[in-house]
Amino acid sequence: EREKRKEERLAPLPERRALDLERLTRMLGSEGLMARSFPGFEHRPEQVEMTQAVAKALNESQHLIVEAGAGTGKSIAYLLPTILFALENSVPVVISTNTINLQEQLMGKDIPDLAKALEQEPALRYTQLKGRNNYLCLRRWNPLRTSPSLSLEEVKLLLRTLVWLAKTPTGDRAELNLRGEEVHIWNRVCAQSESCLGVQCPYQRRGHCFLYRARQKAVGAHLIIVNHALLLSDIATGSNVLPEYSHLIIDEAHHLEEEATEQWGFEVGERNLSGYLNPLSEMVEGEHYTGLLFEISNYFRGSSLSPSSQRDIEKLAQEMHIIVEKCRDRVLEFFDALWHFLEAHTEGQGEYERQLRLTRGIRSQPGWTQVELAWENLSLALWDIDSELNRLYAMLEPLSDAKILDYENLMIELSSLIHRGSELRHQINSVVSQQEDEKIYWASLMRRGNILTLCAAPLHVGQVLEEKLFSEKECVVLTSATLSTEGNFEYIKGRLGLEDTSELLLGSSFDYMGSAMVYIPEDIPEPGQPGYQQAVDRVLIDLCRVTQGRTLALFTSYAALRASYGAIHAPLQGEDILVLGQGIDGAPRQLLQAFKTNPRSVLLGTSSFWEGIDVVGEALSVLVMARLPFSVPTDPVFAARSELFDDPFNEYAIPQAVLRFKQGFGRLIRSKSDRGAIVLLDRRIKTKFYGAAFLGSLPRPIGVKSGLACHLPREVAAWLEGKI
Repeated sequence: EREKRKEERLAPLPERRALDLERLTRMLGSEGLMARSFPGFEHRPEQVEMTQAVAKALNESQHLIVEAGAGTGKSIAYLLPTILFALENSVPVVISTNTINLQEQLMGKDIPDLAKALEQEPALRYTQLKGRNNYLCLRRWNPLRTSPSLSLEEVKLLLRTLVWLAKTPTGDRAELNLRGEEVHIWNRVCAQSESCLGVQCPYQRRGHCFLYRARQKAVGAHLIIVNHALLLSDIATGSNVLPEYSHLIIDEAHHLEEEATEQWGFEVGERNLSGYLNPLSEMVEGEHYTGLLFEISNYFRGSSLSPSSQRDIEKLAQEMHIIVEKCRDRVLEFFDALWHFLEAHTEGQGEYERQLRLTRGIRSQPGWTQVELAWENLSLALWDIDSELNRLYAMLEPLSDAKILDYENLMIELSSLIHRGSELRHQINSVVSQQEDEKIYWASLMRRGNILTLCAAPLHVGQVLEEKLFSEKECVVLTSATLSTEGNFEYIKGRLGLEDTSELLLGSSFDYMGSAMVYIPEDIPEPGQPGYQQAVDRVLIDLCRVTQGRTLALFTSYAALRASYGAIHAPLQGEDILVLGQGIDGAPRQLLQAFKTNPRSVLLGTSSFWEGIDVVGEALSVLVMARLPFSVPTDPVFAARSELFDDPFNEYAIPQAVLRFKQGFGRLIRSKSDRGAIVLLDRRIKTKFYGAAFLGSLPRPIGVKSGLACHLPREVAAWLEGKI
């Protein structure tokens, strides 16, 4: 009965009930419901203001953008009115986040705590929904499990899933912790859309489909927690994973443009082509072949298929094997040609990744002809496979009554392979031969593992977001701690295509004057000048010796991080200070855990470490930013979008870097009792005209000091000890 109630579709009220703003304000008061329900709850004026703004947006069907500084308690500020609105009007509200951490916090703590405190009737129903590829498809998994020829990796993963299936209620891949090659095997058993039977699937009819169960739960939920990737892919593909909804909260909204760029673009490499060819035929451990073309005769055991029809199908399968092997050669030739072209045109780029934007100018270079020729040959080989797969499908289609073993799955797998081959051919062709003006194209080479990929991304995402998302919803609330630049939202609104939006810019509830000091050494070289890297390393060694670790150092590139790691590791290890490097000493979660548990440690991070790191207390007392976080000018997406501005540096590069700078700064003070120092090792913040935009983005008031690098350790130590 309880399960049935969970899956009942919500029935919205014919007339909306407006939220009572005064009631919400009382709930957040020093003697209100929240204070009575949560020990240590503090009345925060900023939280009340945000709650009222969200309630007003829901009541009046408005769009709203809110920057909520650190310590606002923004999750509660949007959850409280959202829960009450969803319950009182029996409507679903989708809440989208960028990170898994925030989803886990909402699902595991914030929402259940609020639901318990409110004790509303009917009871709040909430669920987390993920994209199709996160769920196991039993209809695809069973045939692979019974396949007579499997690789060792496939056998290992299938055994793991067999044990896991006995206890999983969700079928969610996150529970499996997939590694390396396992991800590609998973793609053969996940609930991808092109191989989904929907209501015709026997597993769905019996209620055993994990995706269907998750969707059914979402259909009856007041709150549906998703990530930006699902939110945006649902728009782009029309996959209809999400039920109909008109109210949307987007937390961590500063990531929306970046995620839309990723979801609405693509990348394709050798591995993707292998993932298409291997299910057809593959030599395993140099001994035997596996794949549909070699196993097709197994489907005919006990069937009523005539011997001549069986021979014709098996003959076609044999011929196709030769075509697949030929295609493998063409794949190698194409990526070899692309490799040589990339090497010739990216000399002097980084040792970790090389990227080459494929503009008209680049395509006019002599070597590009070889790439085009190699693609022509590969395209013909892929076309041959496509034609023969369609022939095979046509031969099997009239045989539904011939008692062919697992006939339905065989036809779906064929259909899925035809779709995948066509998609791959179209994607590569669009990069090599048929470029669109509204797309950005580039080639990327990861030196570690020599992974070469072709990539495409949309030039604009704002217009699509406005047309397909914002204008389609009654109310959208976008929030984050970092959305404004120089006191306004014009930059982010322009990037996201936001129109007719209410705005609220809230400061932090923290006392930064009493809890944080900013120090800028003024006598070290500017980034890019001789001696800069050595000066950074010297400051890090001297500073971390005095602070006994407790430092997070943020870099803008792996190359700079590795250089500093190599320079400071031995001197600090000699003093029993642990040095941890992202991409060197383990996965980000492992590094963060080691940093939290060992007070005498220094963590060097880049990319993802500029945000989402939450270390409360003395474990993180010093935050070092090696340089201002400008994008690399040669990054293909950044370079292409820069060309859309009259003054790209001022209108695009600076606002983008300021938002990132604010995210990095936000790692230090995470609670009212925190105390720490921020060290900026980029004196351009004082010497260049644009420095004012960065300093102006710091919370006010805050103490900013400039001085000699040799005085820095002493100044920081005195601040941390409360002597200044």
